Amino acid sequence: MTRLLPIICLGLVSALVAEEATPDSLLDGVVLFEKAYQSWDAKAFAKAEVVLRLTAASTSTNRAGALYWLGVTEFHHMLCLRTGGSPRADEKAVAERMDAAIHTFKALLELAPTHPEGHALLGTLYGMKIEGNLFRAIRYWPDVQKHQKAALRHGRENPRVHYLLGVGLFHIAGNHREFEEARATLQRAAELFDRERQQPRQGWEPRWGHGDCLAFLGQVEERLGRHTEAEKAFRRALEVHPGHSLALDGLRRRDVNR
Repeated sequence: MTRLLPIICLGLVSALVAEEATPDSLLDGVVLFEKAYQSWDAKAFAKAEVVLRLTAASTSTNRAGALYWLGVTEFHHMLCLRTGGSPRADEKAVAERMDAAIHTFKALLELAPTHPEGHALLGTLYGMKIEGNLFRAIRYWPDVQKHQKAALRHGRENPRVHYLLGVGLFHIAGNHREFEEARATLQRAAELFDRERQQPRQGWEPRWGHGDCLAFLGQVEERLGRHTEAEKAFRRALEVHPGHSLALDGLRRRDVNR
């Protein structure tokens, strides 16, 4: 009987895992992600990851959906760790979350090769890997371009595709023309987000990115010297996403520079 106990316990654990990974667990994970996204809380992102990782590993009916949301959560968890004023010791955690998200999106694209946001997010992550390093640029830039092109090919009307492309253009812009290109891309994304906002949401369909897009649009307007337009973009970002830190920082800069 004693020898049977580990087997019995293992069976109970497996049963509990199977019970947790119900179709509802994907929606549960999305709800946890959205709470973490609104509060910009690294610990809350970690909780969402646990649920979504279990779901992705256990589901056979919608593994692509589970992988998508797991990758989105890992991506934002990484951003939260990067922007949260974390000490240098947390750089390892940032790198781990970045590599985890890359792994997840690669798995997603194996299942769903035409997934536009999967391509856009993977291209963004490869771009972040470069970080101004020439050797990493040689290694990763072809992948950045490949996934950006695929994202546009399969998601020309997807707001998150244009938002991610616009942010990428903003980060590498070095002159007026390039900032204008980033502005046009982010404006297009903002228009698509407004259109999406008018549509009723179905289940766990994504709705993230709108406030971020407007906050980055405000930053681009600042760089172009269009301060009135920048303030409008920051205020719109706060209407969509109350408490958005980038938008609040932008408005504080406007108050200081008046």
